[in-house]
Amino acid sequence: MSITVDREEIKNLFDEAILVMSDCEYMKSGLADLVKSTAEKMDIKPASLNKALKIAYKQVRGKGSFDDDQDEFSIIEELLVASGRVQAGS
Repeated sequence: MSITVDREEIKNLFDEAILVMSDCEYMKSGLADLVKSTAEKMDIKPASLNKALKIAYKQVRGKGSFDDDQDEFSIIEELLVASGRVQAGS
């Protein structure tokens, strides 16, 4: 397959994309450090704090609600109880 390429445009795209990806990686690393530090101060697992942050982010973006997540957790709990992996209400 042969494609028509504007080399300068492609070079600019790659330069910009690499810069954005690097920035994202740097910011994710900073957020991970902040979450870890805050979780330690709160004496909770970073995963719990990350879950709460993701739920809040989805709400802000209009991509879900806390009720949606509670419904999903209820289904997961029912499946785990039915499998015998956990007891109801634990």
